[in-house]
Amino acid sequence: MKGRILLESFLKIINGEKADEIVWTADINYWIDSQIARGLGQAKWHTEKGFLELCRELGILPYFNYQYEKYNPFNSNFTEKVKYVEETADNKKWCAYSSPVDTSKPVRLRWITPVGEIYKVYIYCEASNSWAPHRFPIQSVEDMKVFLYLLENRRLEPANLDDYPERMDLWAQYDGLPAIGMTQDPLAQMMHYWAGVENTAYFVADNPSLVQQACSLMEEQEACVIDAICELAPPLVHILDNQTSDTMAGYFETYMAPRYQRIVEKFNKVGTRTVTHIDGKIWPLLKMTADIGFHGCEALTPNPDDISLQDIARLVPRKDFVLWGGIHLFALPELAPGSFWGPPLASSFHNNYRCTCHVCNSCRWWWW
Repeated sequence: MKGRILLESFLKIINGEKADEIVWTADINYWIDSQIARGLGQAKWHTEKGFLELCRELGILPYFNYQYEKYNPFNSNFTEKVKYVEETADNKKWCAYSSPVDTSKPVRLRWITPVGEIYKVYIYCEASNSWAPHRFPIQSVEDMKVFLYLLENRRLEPANLDDYPERMDLWAQYDGLPAIGMTQDPLAQMMHYWAGVENTAYFVADNPSLVQQACSLMEEQEACVIDAICELAPPLVHILDNQTSDTMAGYFETYMAPRYQRIVEKFNKVGTRTVTHIDGKIWPLLKMTADIGFHGCEALTPNPDDISLQDIARLVPRKDFVLWGGIHLFALPELAPGSFWGPPLASSFHNNYRCTCHVCNSCRWWWW
């Protein structure tokens, strides 16, 4: 097995030290899924050992692996007052969900409670080899009240942390670090999972007290998870909120910044670095997150109508703030990355992807 050149440099970078060389890593989960779905990949890539071996083959630092069950440091469960059901459509009727799921049919998730029911519908997008929400659960004030009942009967508990030191040792043998994906910010959860961006905006404008109540409940429930991570004191925690300035910047100071400040201070006390994830427009969220006290932000791949690469460093003058950069995949940079994994691009891009890995490996880009 190769040495720990990339890992040692990676740890130096996130601790504000001068690295021996520039590190590069890659989020290859979409690509893995697409290759396996098309019969071109190996099933073992969905296992921890298989993923590590693939990263070693590609010459990248193993870090992102959110398909692996131990990526999340928590489990979520409901009390007996909530019935959760997964269903799939068959001849225009909903029936029991089976595994493996038929990707040609939508999937419905139902939460049934004494005060009402809400449901969510997913459809499979072949263009990106991924599932996407077709209908969000919260559509009305009545739905929001059901959601609050769900939260009151939901419990989060720490998970997948007891063996993290052993997993760190395993990943280090492949020159990597297993990422810990922190629970999403409550408002981000509203936007991404429960209500969607548009409905969340309406709720914030028309029913801010309900939104604040939901956010408070979600933050209270994650406290035990944060405490467990602090007890573990890993080198790095990733805040996976899929931020974008065009939908979140206006709500940041009121709904997001206070929680961020609290959790960053907790992690700072035990020496754990924190990195947040911007998944869209960089300006002005990059500066906002740096001002909170985060130690870095990824992935900085600005579009032409966003802030320029030349201005990013001037925007965040902190010398200890990691500007975790990215490069667009060079084939069709205007498309979302997931678009490369489905037809018609997948066939021609498969070899280009490995070529990209080879080129970047030779010059040590830090790439996401």
